[in-house]
Amino acid sequence: MSSPHPSGAPPAGDPAAAAIRMMAASPPLRDLVSDVIEEGWARWGLPRQDVTGILAAAMDTPDDATRTAFTAAPYLCRPDLAFADGYAAARAAKFDVFADLIAPHVRPGPVCDMGAGDVQLISRLAQRTKSGSRFVATDVFGEPLDDGDVSFVLQEQPDRLPLADSSTATVIATGMLHHMSAEVRSRLLDDVRRCLTPDGALILLEDTYPAMDWPSRDDVDERFQALSSDDRWGFLAATDWWGNRVMKNLPDVPLPCTFLDLAGWRVTLAGAGLAVRSADYLGVVDCGGHMATPRSLVVAEPIG
Repeated sequence: MSSPHPSGAPPAGDPAAAAIRMMAASPPLRDLVSDVIEEGWARWGLPRQDVTGILAAAMDTPDDATRTAFTAAPYLCRPDLAFADGYAAARAAKFDVFADLIAPHVRPGPVCDMGAGDVQLISRLAQRTKSGSRFVATDVFGEPLDDGDVSFVLQEQPDRLPLADSSTATVIATGMLHHMSAEVRSRLLDDVRRCLTPDGALILLEDTYPAMDWPSRDDVDERFQALSSDDRWGFLAATDWWGNRVMKNLPDVPLPCTFLDLAGWRVTLAGAGLAVRSADYLGVVDCGGHMATPRSLVVAEPIG
């Protein structure tokens, strides 16, 4: 397998399966993934004691990891009430933290949360800001909604937003751009630039790597940064698999795992005509959800 370092391409094949193989071969990586998931599950009353067995089953069959995870814990794909309530509470807490981090950077005017899935985040931002009367969430999947100031609009194409030219003051992306190939992501960022007003901003809250000289934020982040370059990618990819295929019960969702470090984001955004105004590595952020992942908060503005 080629080295999936922060500035490199993910390995060939299914990156999630590659990450699960890396967990099996690296005790520090496996232990960190397990500890982070267990801590999140304990917080929300989910069956923490099951995590080790679920991960072990997945590592036994990395090419069919999601199915074997569901076999080890059937409630993951057929949630009982207690599990469903715990997971819903974890997601709600996550969006509260996201909104608190993002709200100070929202510009006056219309706001779009792209790749949102639902209106949880955009609804919280509408309550926290005075940025304008139009708050739109978009995604290629979901149910259209128009609830006064907040709406959900389907995207017909993953790289094209259903927004007019120069119409939106703030575009937000939380943990979704690494779900795209580099080519699709590039086209989408070009389209974000098209939609932004001249004084607008793109706000990214992305699973990412720190800058090389960034200090660790806490013990968990120190463990993450102490991993090898490959294993840091493996942690991001393994937790992406867990959060999307397992917890969201989306076994077939593509996971390109095209993570970038902060330097990579600067270059990628500049290619779309967006200059980074601020970039902060937040560490392995406990967002109140079912696990914590390393995140950076990046604010970029149109060039020229």
